[in-house]
Amino acid sequence: MDKTTPTTPTWLPPVLAGIQFACIGAVLATGPLWATAPWLAGVQAAAVGLGLWAIGVMRPGRFNLTHRPRPGAPLVERGPYAVIRHPMYLAVLLFCGALVAARPNPLRLGLGGLLLADLLLKLHLEEAALTAERDGYAAYRERTYRLIPFLY
Repeated sequence: MDKTTPTTPTWLPPVLAGIQFACIGAVLATGPLWATAPWLAGVQAAAVGLGLWAIGVMRPGRFNLTHRPRPGAPLVERGPYAVIRHPMYLAVLLFCGALVAARPNPLRLGLGGLLLADLLLKLHLEEAALTAERDGYAAYRERTYRLIPFLY
């Protein structure tokens, strides 16, 4: 580990992963698995496509539930990663967001908000670690969007 790498409490990444999966599970458990409105089903289909594309480009086995990059894993800059740095997070947010929009209620809106906050915090931790530990990540950040193409 580089001495410039930000330190994160060891308990935080597993807690954030737990919150992420709990929110996803609760959204799925409190409504249909697929939105009935055609446009929301289209958002979900796009989310599934984006997620599968990102997984295919990243290649299974290179994922890490913590914010730390796997030792020796290359920086992926092709496919959806050529435009956005966190396409899997975007896919999760689109999929769950469509479900929340399909049947909004205070619980589901709260779960959606908590999921968004959780993923933004995870994204921040990952970017700090990658910037400190991977040569070229700072330049990659300059030419790509964090989560939403052309906006953020």
